[in-house]
Amino acid sequence: MSWVITGQEADPLLLDSYSDAAAAYSLRQLSWAYGGPAVRVRRSNDNAEQDFTATQVSDGTLAAWVGVGNNGFVRTWYDQSQNGRHLGQSTTANQPQIVSSGSLILKGTRPSIDFDGSNDRLINSTISLSQPITHVVVGSRDDASGTADTYFDSLNSVQHVFYNDGSAGVPAHNWRFNAGKSSPFPGFTYSSGTNLFLASIYFSGTSSNARMNGAQRLAGDTSTNGLLGLSVGDLRGNPTPIDPNYVLDGKISEYIIFPFNQSGIVAIEANINAYYSIYP
Repeated sequence: MSWVITGQEADPLLLDSYSDAAAAYSLRQLSWAYGGPAVRVRRSNDNAEQDFTATQVSDGTLAAWVGVGNNGFVRTWYDQSQNGRHLGQSTTANQPQIVSSGSLILKGTRPSIDFDGSNDRLINSTISLSQPITHVVVGSRDDASGTADTYFDSLNSVQHVFYNDGSAGVPAHNWRFNAGKSSPFPGFTYSSGTNLFLASIYFSGTSSNARMNGAQRLAGDTSTNGLLGLSVGDLRGNPTPIDPNYVLDGKISEYIIFPFNQSGIVAIEANINAYYSIYP
């Protein structure tokens, strides 16, 4: 008997090797088992909406559909974990952007979703997870306004947040993650400028820790709040930001949530870094 090695076995994607994600959002395909779209996009000239696979995002199909001179906005960012925990935004004014004047928005050489620092957010109202939880974020910080930038938080009143509280022109200002601690949790300083960063944020009470670009940055007690609903791009944005000074002015290319301490985090970071070329 002979065996034929297909592309899927020879080249497993990230979630083929680490399949227990609670939710997984990306503009690349994360698993051979997922054959659905990556995003649903609304175009500015006629407000038509259409789904696009990761291949169609990167090969020019999405930009061609949006059209020369038009803008494209994310209506839905689909969950590739197959748990159905899609991120959405029905209010057109609050949809982040993926195509600008007919061109796909890139960070480095990869597609990215751009949050405007004013009112953009994507939400899921049903996700509910208890600690321990690991969040893995590929993003950037474009802010020059002096406000903070929130990458994710619980949707409602239960704080479970990762943000940069930096000042304008100070990208190395404190990065913070907090799950309900009554006093501010000490931040860690890391300068990413406007480049992509890879953050792995692990919430587990007194054993919480944060990694940035493949290195441990801080460990300590963030308290015990889980994730109750999900707001990507601002603090508990339902339906509007709880504080407009914390709305994200930056980009997110990939965001994966694991409902435990992901023991394979170093290998996961290596896979992500190999694709995005974030750090040496």
